[in-house]
Amino acid sequence: MSVAARVEHIRKSMQFVIKLGGSIPNAHLDYKPVAGNEKVLDFYHTFVPPEAGGKGLAKVLVEAGFKYAGDEGYQVRPTCSYIAKFVEKGASPDQIKVVEDSFKPKILHALSSVRETREQTEESQTIAHRGRHQVHFPQEKPETDEFASHQNGPI
Repeated sequence: MSVAARVEHIRKSMQFVIKLGGSIPNAHLDYKPVAGNEKVLDFYHTFVPPEAGGKGLAKVLVEAGFKYAGDEGYQVRPTCSYIAKFVEKGASPDQIKVVEDSFKPKILHALSSVRETREQTEESQTIAHRGRHQVHFPQEKPETDEFASHQNGPI
């Protein structure tokens, strides 16, 4: 479930922030420029407070970060585990273009693994679906002395 959320980019603190109000801490994505390569931003941390979890806020933050990076000519180094999984499983082709070149082989490998798993799952589901249409006749229970005695009364 995703929510409409206003993301604020605070350049001074190098964060994308969603202000949640009240006593709830803000959700945020933290980044920093990579030493020696100012055109690469390391997206190293995302945080969503537990009371705001499950609403898609982390995804909204990541999408805003990738949009900014793409619009400004940066590449993204996805060192945060959430962002790495996002890139591997849910990034659009435009977002993948923004990923730092050295990370792309890892992403392509992960994407091919996901594709293979998906294909195997679909194949298993197809086989299982076909199996549902097979007719299975119940086997008759052999009558044992105990079973017969309950059916016919005492011997």
